[in-house]
Amino acid sequence: MKRPAIALALLAACAPPASILDGTDGATVELTACPAGGVTTDEPIERTLPCSLRAHASGVGLFVAADAATPVANIEFYANVPVKLRDPLPFERGKAARARVELESNGFLQFQGWVALDGIDLRARRRIEIVSGHVWLRAGAVVNVLGARDSGVVVRSGDECSQDEEFEVSVQCEDLESALQPSRAPGPPDSPGFKGEQVWIKREGNKRNVLDLLATPIANGCVVQQIDLSDSSMTAVERQGDFVRVMGGRDLQFDGWAPVHELTTADPTVDRSSCCGPPDLVDRCPVETRNVRSGPEPVEVRVGADPNTSAAIGFAEAGAEVDVVDRRDGFVAVLPARRHILPARDQSFWIAESALVPASNATAHASGCP
Repeated sequence: MKRPAIALALLAACAPPASILDGTDGATVELTACPAGGVTTDEPIERTLPCSLRAHASGVGLFVAADAATPVANIEFYANVPVKLRDPLPFERGKAARARVELESNGFLQFQGWVALDGIDLRARRRIEIVSGHVWLRAGAVVNVLGARDSGVVVRSGDECSQDEEFEVSVQCEDLESALQPSRAPGPPDSPGFKGEQVWIKREGNKRNVLDLLATPIANGCVVQQIDLSDSSMTAVERQGDFVRVMGGRDLQFDGWAPVHELTTADPTVDRSSCCGPPDLVDRCPVETRNVRSGPEPVEVRVGADPNTSAAIGFAEAGAEVDVVDRRDGFVAVLPARRHILPARDQSFWIAESALVPASNATAHASGCP
C-alpha cells in the first residue's frame, strides 16, 4: 500500500537536519605531516644559537656559569630589570635551559652570566605560523623560552590561565619581544612614574581569610593564586578601574590583580626597613647611604660571606646609591637602595670602601626610613 504523499512530507519535515558530517562512507584516509612554518634544518644543534633578545626580568636568579647549581644574586619580583639575552642552550625536554644574560643601566650592577629562560616572560611580536594557514601563535601571546632548536627557539605558553592550551612550538628569535614593555614596567620605587605603594589585605569583612589573585583586571577573571592573610604584605604598582596590580611573596612570589575594595594602606606592623618587600619585623633604620664613585677604574662587586674569599661577579655602576650594612678589612657590604637586585641567601655584596663617596641626593625609601 502506498503511503500518502502528505505523510512522506511530514516524515521528511520531522527528520533531523542534514549535517556537514553526514555522508561519511568509512573510507580510509592516509595522513601525512604538514610542513611546519618557519625555517627548519635537518642538521643537529651542537652549539648555542646566535639569538639575541631584550626582556625585563623579575623574580629570577643570576648564575656565573651555565651549569652552576645556585645563583649568586637574584632579581627581585617587583624589579622588572631590563636584560639582554643571547645564546640560549639547546632544548632538552624536562629541563629548563639557560641563556647568557647581560645587565646594565639598572642603577646598581653590571653583570654578565647566565639566567634560566623559563622564568622570563616574552610575547609574540606578530602572528607566527606553525602550520601555514591552519595553526598559528597569535600576536601578543605570552610565552617562555625552553631552549634552542633548529634555527629558532622552543616556546611554551606563559599564560597561567591557559593550562588547557599548553603547547610547545618553534619560533624565530626576532619574532619575540619583552612581555612587559618599558612604559608599563613598575621599575624601582624611586624611578619616575613609579606607583609602588605598600598595601595589605583588608581583614574586615574577609570571611574566607584569603585574597583571590586574578590574571587580568576583570570581574570573575581567572584566579591564579589565593593569598593568605598571614602573608598579606604586597606592593601595588598599577591600577585599572576597580582593580590593582599587586606583587609580593617571599620564596613563592606573585604578580596579579586584586579588587581595590579588598586592599588597605593601613600598616598592621611597624618595620621601617622592609623597603619594597614584606615586613620582616626587624627594624634596621637608620641606614648609611653612599654613592659609588665615578672614575676611569670600574668598581668591582664581590659576592660571598667574607670579602677576602668572595668572588667578583661584575661591577657597580658609577653613581649607584647603596646602603652600607657591614664593614670588614677595607670592604663594605652593601645593598642597592632600590633593593631590586639582592645577593643570594647568606651572602653579601662587597665593594671596596674607598669606592664610596657621601650620598649626593639620597632617595627616601618606600619603607619610610627617616
